[in-house]
Amino acid sequence: MAIDNSQNIVFAVRRYKRGRQSVKTTSPPVTRTMIEAIEPDAFITSAMMEFMSDVQLGQLALVRGTADSIRLAMNLIDDSNRVILDIARIATRKNLPLPRCLDQHHAIILQRMREKTSLEFDSAYIEILALHHRHAIRLFKRGQTIRNPEISAFASRVLAMIEARIKLSRQLSARIDSLLDGGGLPYSESSTDN
Repeated sequence: MAIDNSQNIVFAVRRYKRGRQSVKTTSPPVTRTMIEAIEPDAFITSAMMEFMSDVQLGQLALVRGTADSIRLAMNLIDDSNRVILDIARIATRKNLPLPRCLDQHHAIILQRMREKTSLEFDSAYIEILALHHRHAIRLFKRGQTIRNPEISAFASRVLAMIEARIKLSRQLSARIDSLLDGGGLPYSESSTDN
């Protein structure tokens, strides 16, 4: 079973790599008529959920990941915490509800990630980040359509940050691909001796 799971992760990373080649690093102009509208409270709740999940996944990467995913996780946690503060400020000013914990979907993802270690974790982490980024891009493009200038401007700022995250994730994915393709471990032999 573990071999099948590892193979699935390798295939997922390769699928992600193929899919990311067609993804642009800059957002195309938002066409408000093509993007489904979202209410401010639904946007704020969904945005908070995504970034709370990112913080918890990042904290897990600090414990389970390798050096590259740890570096990415530290950036992710810092960015996510700033966004969470911005979301909380907006929600307070607009009197919008905020979730206090992860929903079932995000909690299950986090639990599955807790079961992984090292390179297996890194591959799965990149795959989860890719899915989160795609979802977040759709969410924040929808957020740009909100008629409240503060919320739509916030959505635009965060969208730019997400695109920068994608670039960092791609760099990590390339390193993981190198390891999976036989490039060797990024550790010296003396660090593995006990």
